[in-house]
Amino acid sequence: MASGVLYGIGIGPGDPELITLKGLRLLRAAPVVAAFAKAGRTGHAWTIVEPHLRDEQVRIRMDYPFTTEIPVTDPRYHQQMRAFYDSCAEHLAEQLSRGLDVAVICEGDPFFYGSYIYMHERLATRFDTSVDALGDLSDFEMREQLHARVLYAIMDPQLEQALESWLDLIDPAIPAPLRSFRRIAREPASVPSGGRVTLILT
Repeated sequence: MASGVLYGIGIGPGDPELITLKGLRLLRAAPVVAAFAKAGRTGHAWTIVEPHLRDEQVRIRMDYPFTTEIPVTDPRYHQQMRAFYDSCAEHLAEQLSRGLDVAVICEGDPFFYGSYIYMHERLATRFDTSVDALGDLSDFEMREQLHARVLYAIMDPQLEQALESWLDLIDPAIPAPLRSFRRIAREPASVPSGGRVTLILT
């Protein structure tokens, strides 16, 4: 039996009317829809997509074990979040292994906002993936063929493969500034203290 496809769907910057037609089509077609949310909260992403879902679609909530309760500088934060993402990925893998397509939704670009990137990093080598990453790009950025003027990312060694995948989506001819970004992704030690990198692209 063929495995399902993992879809990362950006549902826009928050306005329910800004989801792309492609994203909406993929969302409605997927037998399984999953999203991250804070425990005890509905989650804005769920609020946006719920009117578009069919009753028979399986909904998988992935509730964070904590959000701001543990400082990001605390070693427990990364240990527990890695374990959480590992568990979520295996849950999705069970569905994919059964031949079911899974749509993971998030506000904004799946590779730069939200936790889809962690699912992609864990599952992209095991299952086919497809990302609708254009849902929240401005018209200016579209005309620039996704060569955004500023990229702001929190670097994490776990994200290297996902960042590589995002760069491959941009353009076959990766411009010099993005090649620098690719180098930084491969060399976390080159990231300044605090792990934050701002790149100005020309």
